[in-house]
Amino acid sequence: MATWVTHRVDIPKWLATSIGRLMAEQSDLEWQFEEVIRILLETDIKRGRMVAVGMNLRGQIKLASNLILCHGATKSFAKTLDAIAKEAEKLKTFRDRLAHGAWGKIGPDWYVLSASGARSLGGNTVSRAYLPSREKMTRRLVASHLRRVRTCRRNMRSLRASLRAALPPSPYRSPEQHHQSRPRRTRP
Repeated sequence: MATWVTHRVDIPKWLATSIGRLMAEQSDLEWQFEEVIRILLETDIKRGRMVAVGMNLRGQIKLASNLILCHGATKSFAKTLDAIAKEAEKLKTFRDRLAHGAWGKIGPDWYVLSASGARSLGGNTVSRAYLPSREKMTRRLVASHLRRVRTCRRNMRSLRASLRAALPPSPYRSPEQHHQSRPRRTRP
């Protein structure tokens, strides 16, 4: 028998903090794909962002992969990007569930509820809009996923550094190479 789960917004602090951290880390990972595109296009930040704007992660991955091949870079770059991209796609799916799912609680346990797509139930396909599916979220599960995102980010940074070293020097600098000044504090 199915248990109906009422949507809740009073999620515990550990879960809210974990979701926020996951969103920030995943955003940085996705920015790194944009940065690889900019490096491979050998253009400035503004033009690089214009090319990638509105492009989902899958599109950015495909463009980056094509640009690597256009540069005649070794196949190891393309294989490395492909491996990182597959992991990034899986990570994005989990992130999307946390960001866009509703939350519910049964006893002491918290669940993310997915209401889009379809699910299999007794050999039949049932719309999740009619019968949402739930996934239990624990500290361990979210922390494990966060570690995977961080590992993927490290791998992507390493790939970017290797690409930068393999390509001819570019007159365009990465945003991380620009000095970011902090706003000056003014006394009241």
